[in-house]
Amino acid sequence: MVENQYPDTLTYEDQNGNDVTVECRFVPVRGTSFFRKQDGTEVQYSFDIAFPLETEPILSGVEVTGKDKSGTYIVFKQEILWFHQGQLHCKGKM
Repeated sequence: MVENQYPDTLTYEDQNGNDVTVECRFVPVRGTSFFRKQDGTEVQYSFDIAFPLETEPILSGVEVTGKDKSGTYIVFKQEILWFHQGQLHCKGKM
């Protein structure tokens, strides 16, 4: 039996005010990791997030809530710092 590659969910409100829920996988970062935002400030981030390749882009700065497969909160209304859709992968940071 193959385990689900994306066992977690991420929920956010799109530009039209609709709640959007996508499958994902939260991966805690090791050590202390910083990300430089567009305004030049550096913020510490705690998770790398893997998404299915077909995930619609999520704008930086959008507040998201993440839950694991049991429904327990991983993050609650925190800003997504970065989203990237590559040819073979789709990732985010928060």
